[in-house]
Amino acid sequence: CAAPVMDYVDGQVVLTCDTEGVEFVTDVVAEGAQRYQTSTFNLAAVYTITAYATKEGYLDSDPVTLTLCWVPCTEEHEDDDTDGIITLPAKPVLIQTAGGVITLTGLPEGTEVAVYDTSGTSLAAATAENGTATLTTNLTTGSTAIVKIGGHSVKVVVK
Repeated sequence: CAAPVMDYVDGQVVLTCDTEGVEFVTDVVAEGAQRYQTSTFNLAAVYTITAYATKEGYLDSDPVTLTLCWVPCTEEHEDDDTDGIITLPAKPVLIQTAGGVITLTGLPEGTEVAVYDTSGTSLAAATAENGTATLTTNLTTGSTAIVKIGGHSVKVVVK
């Protein structure tokens, strides 16, 4: 089977494949889930999504992986306090790896992005244009990197 392609469209992860009639096998892992015992804490959502395509009579495709995370919203919002609930727009950022290339989509224009190895050495930096930043590194499959998006960081495993 051909490897699937994952995209994030209108709040959903969408899988497509060049091999017709495949089924997708997908694992979704929520990172950083924890219990807090303090009166204040920060929330962040980071999902690692791995999928492959399968079809009877074919070898399974190679797996593909993406990381989907939300960064804090800095936009102004109206406080409609009629029910005590304020709706804030989510800012999903899609992080995809292919070899040493890390691509982030869904970024606000001009967002500074940097990649570091786990020892803190800077590997690449870019500024988002048209919602996308692409960083070429020397990272190999299985390597762990820290991706800094503006003032926030996320751990990424290169697939």
